[in-house]
Amino acid sequence: MLNTGQRPKTEDYESYIYTVLKMILLDTKKEEITLDQVSIILGPNYILSFQEREGDVFDPLRERFKNPASRLRKME
Repeated sequence: MLNTGQRPKTEDYESYIYTVLKMILLDTKKEEITLDQVSIILGPNYILSFQEREGDVFDPLRERFKNPASRLRKME
């Protein structure tokens, strides 16, 4: 997780899955595209995520989970 130069990958460990992703961001003020590394650890009853830069890219997803009528909440 500390190596932000990591290439995207997924590793399957005995009790969890570790995934590294590159997120593409558009900085409209600077008119440039930047990459942000996101690491995700998926366990049997938890998800941990670590983001390279400040901010929260998962806010829209979290809001969908909060809605009781959301299709995401109904999935098993």
